[in-house]
Amino acid sequence: MKPPRTMPDWVYNQMIDGLQKLLVLRLQGAPPADMISALAAVWEEALTPHTWAFVQETDTARLPTAFKLLIQQAERWVQPAQLIKLIPPRPEPSVAGLLEHKHAPPTPEQRAIAERHMAEIKQHLAKVLNKGSLKPSPPKTQDELLYEWSLVYDPDTGKKRNQPIPNTRKKNHE
Repeated sequence: MKPPRTMPDWVYNQMIDGLQKLLVLRLQGAPPADMISALAAVWEEALTPHTWAFVQETDTARLPTAFKLLIQQAERWVQPAQLIKLIPPRPEPSVAGLLEHKHAPPTPEQRAIAERHMAEIKQHLAKVLNKGSLKPSPPKTQDELLYEWSLVYDPDTGKKRNQPIPNTRKKNHE
């Protein structure tokens, strides 16, 4: 999925709030006041690939937290890359919520069905082991193939039945 050209509005507002706090500090190397709109455009371009997928319900505190850490560490004007490194990872979902949806233990009927299925599987495996090999059966002979070809589906029984092959050879009368 290709990221959009702009970040979500609520993230943009958080970025502007953070930049305003940095500007108030008047750090060495800070841009002049008349360059604020250009500064915002450059920071938006740098942060968009990292923030375009932010979800307001889960990511609201991530960018402000990064700006707080950046402001605490800043001795000179900072670059967007420094902020990007400080964006905390997305919070992990709570494990408690995942464990609440456990399956109920199987009922006695479900257990009985499962045991029957296991018995059937064991029987099939025993048959395979008794044959002594998992090799496929040998190819059919021409006569067997011809016999199968001559079988016709019988709609009354739902099975194939034997149908004699007509002899279409011309007999030579000598």
